[in-house]
Amino acid sequence: MSEQTNAGEPKQEPKHKSIALHGPKGGHMLEILVGLSFVILLVLAAWSYSSFTKDQEDVLSAVIAPGDIEMHAGEAADLVASATFNDEPVDDAATIEFNWSVGPDLGSFDDAADRMTTFTAGSATGSGQITCAVTYILDDEVFTSSAEVALQVLEPVLEHVTIDTTWTTLVYDEVGVFNATAYNTLAAAVPGANFTWTVEGISGANYTLNSTYGASVNFTANATGTAWVNVTASYGGVNKSATVSIHIIAEVPVTDISRTRLPDGFQWTFTEPSGTLAWDDVIVYLTDGTDIVNWSLSSAGLYNGSLSSAGFGYRILGVLNISLNATDLTGNRVVNASDYFTFTATDGRFNPIKNYVVTLVFEPKMADIVSKTFQG
Repeated sequence: MSEQTNAGEPKQEPKHKSIALHGPKGGHMLEILVGLSFVILLVLAAWSYSSFTKDQEDVLSAVIAPGDIEMHAGEAADLVASATFNDEPVDDAATIEFNWSVGPDLGSFDDAADRMTTFTAGSATGSGQITCAVTYILDDEVFTSSAEVALQVLEPVLEHVTIDTTWTTLVYDEVGVFNATAYNTLAAAVPGANFTWTVEGISGANYTLNSTYGASVNFTANATGTAWVNVTASYGGVNKSATVSIHIIAEVPVTDISRTRLPDGFQWTFTEPSGTLAWDDVIVYLTDGTDIVNWSLSSAGLYNGSLSSAGFGYRILGVLNISLNATDLTGNRVVNASDYFTFTATDGRFNPIKNYVVTLVFEPKMADIVSKTFQG
């Protein structure tokens, strides 16, 4: 039974409108709505995936080898920076830049804009950090990254020791004085270093060393051959060594030379030297009383068998252009009887009324071997 209103009329039920989705028109609309929703979901998913993968892929990373560094003031360390983009190595110099820096100011780089550099610690000590900033450009987009390693610079230490000469020639009983100096990693002398000396290559009965300790020693020998005098410097638990090689001879070799006139110069022929005389040890000086020239001879070209000959270039003496050639008849690198050298003049002749002097000098001792005066 229907409810009654106050006027006694029956109450009307509310009318509802419905949309039919099952007819031809409703079916198309449903398909459109579903399709649009699907498309929107695909677009949103693609955008989300693209953003996610882009954030995940575009990563520039850098690393420094060999890692954290501990070094002494004045020492050098080689460093290499490498970069990867999305885990792939990047080495195209046109698209990547490196910039090295150190903080605080504990040293310097030989090239602060290269992936490979050498860092040299300064005189300051302490802790710091070496940084390499990396910039990579891809399709006009700039990516940056950096790598850091810890740096510890310690006090300088003993780095090397030197002797004031590394090679010398002594004759019997001649005193050789050798001085040693120790240097630290800052190339500064180490005044508190201790020095110890030893000798090798010669019997103890044939040499005298005035001391085995101290910065300076005197050495003498009475036997021919080669000896090595060694020094070891010690400081702060570090040892460094150096050696001087000593060629010991009985005497400075001497010889005589005789002159033969040539159409454009002179030939000088040796007598047998008093001792071994290597071509390498001969300097030839020639003077006209005003000017002086010289040639340092060598065994190059004079050890290929008989009649080995070598030229040693031209020199200007006054108005003459003079060349020197040497001939070793046996090609054994040393001067023997009948070996010879020649002076050949171009652009003129030796003056027949002028005195010339030729002098042969034993280079290891800068001592005269023979000297002759002649006229052109």
